Amino acid sequence: MAYFSLDNENSSVERKIISISSKRQITIPQKYFDALGFDNEAECVLKGDSIIIRPLRQSCSGEFDEQILADCNNECEKCVLEWLQQPAEEE
Repeated sequence: MAYFSLDNENSSVERKIISISSKRQITIPQKYFDALGFDNEAECVLKGDSIIIRPLRQSCSGEFDEQILADCNNECEKCVLEWLQQPAEEE
């Protein structure tokens, strides 16, 4: 399997073609898994015609972000939504 890299001034994109099993399963390349700090769960986001898979983000209290959003006022919700739209940070 080949890796493709695209670089510009603001960001670096690395692309790899992976297989999808008959059960719709994929394997995250070890290099990506380690670089992004995945554990045993991932967040899967459908955005337009793309799927974004990133390490699951949990709040400091251990509750999921959606539960916290339900308790926040509009200002807090806006801040959290902006935070969720940011790319996952590398460790």
